[in-house]
Amino acid sequence: MTPGSSSAGKPDQPATIKKLTPDEVRALGDVTLTMTDFDPAGQGLGAALDKLVAQFHAAYPNVTVHRTSKDFNSYSKTIKLTLSEADAPDIAQANVVMARTLVPAGLVRPLDGYYDAYAWRSRYPSSVLDLLRAKPDGKTLGDGKYWGQAIGGNMVGVYYNAATLKKLGLSVPRTYGEFERDLQVAKDNDVLPVQLGNLEQWPANHVLSTLMNVTEDPQVVRDWIRGKPGATFETPGIVAAAQTLRDWEQKGYLPANANGVTNDRSIADFGAGQGLFYITGSWQIPRISAALKDDGGFFLLPPKTAGGPAAATGWLANPYTISAKSRKADLAAFFLDYLGGPAGTTTAVAGGFLPFGDLPAGFRQSRTASDVTAAWRAAIKDNGLVPYLDFATPSLGDAAFPAIQSVMAGKLQPTAFAHTVQENWNDYHSGS
Repeated sequence: MTPGSSSAGKPDQPATIKKLTPDEVRALGDVTLTMTDFDPAGQGLGAALDKLVAQFHAAYPNVTVHRTSKDFNSYSKTIKLTLSEADAPDIAQANVVMARTLVPAGLVRPLDGYYDAYAWRSRYPSSVLDLLRAKPDGKTLGDGKYWGQAIGGNMVGVYYNAATLKKLGLSVPRTYGEFERDLQVAKDNDVLPVQLGNLEQWPANHVLSTLMNVTEDPQVVRDWIRGKPGATFETPGIVAAAQTLRDWEQKGYLPANANGVTNDRSIADFGAGQGLFYITGSWQIPRISAALKDDGGFFLLPPKTAGGPAAATGWLANPYTISAKSRKADLAAFFLDYLGGPAGTTTAVAGGFLPFGDLPAGFRQSRTASDVTAAWRAAIKDNGLVPYLDFATPSLGDAAFPAIQSVMAGKLQPTAFAHTVQENWNDYHSGS
């Protein structure tokens, strides 16, 4: 079936798995690709996608990309149904949690042929590639077929207010011990050490995973997320990270009402100068850069020993899948290659995506964005990316996020928290 053909076909009809040339795409005639995602139009990464879609259409006027978006919560609850429908979109965004459901259901097309045709493997570090492959049951990652392809990356780290840091007589910490010292110095000077809004429950998960990158061997966490037999969350290092989060709350290093403040409000407060540090993702570059301008900075939580490799929670800016029902799979792959390739790099990075390849000569970034990009490159070079905790099972977030909130509030002990999370993992991998 030729990409763009409007004739009917069975949902499982194979694509040609052909790498299209620009001339072949322009020769297709008028054709529409449909895509769905959870990056709201006009906001953050969604704004970058709007520009990328328009840029693609300008290069290929005969191809119209019809993009629809939902908020993340609604999207995650309906994506399986959406891809099950007869008129399923050609392209659908998915994270690992969604892929664990979509792959076993046969709703997304294996992309190995396109990985070969477009040399996509060469774009990503091995720590990223592993999670883009899944066995047919979706439970074990790092093996099996490729299910998604991504435009760029994302990563969690420590944003800081350079003006406040200087006012306190501090510099960017080189060790975790120096970082903890800075927290106490800020507290002693009536400056909020770490800004956080955790009403939605997931933001503190990023703080915890960042701490885990210091207190636990990153490979232990990677193996657990990928579903390696015998892996466990109940380790001294993970319990220590949870205890540290609780200690921060007790010492006043976090806002007193953090569990009752929205993530959006806390970002606005940080941009208004309330807080020395803020631990969150690269997707907040546009907002923090706009608010703090040259006073915005970023670093990875430093290791215990100066000069040692720093691990970072991070992965891809949520990949895109090609629907198993799409009869335009070859064109969809061409479009995805365009978004993640050199032609889309400038637009993507300016919109908050982190690059896997080189940036164009003369490309200018804000101080914050430049810091994030440098940290990202260091993490990739050291193979230091550690995936997000909720990738471990389809319901991990439901089990872990409220439990983290309870740890912060002193209602759940760190050991009990680790046990709760491990039970969820055990249930999933035992088939319960």
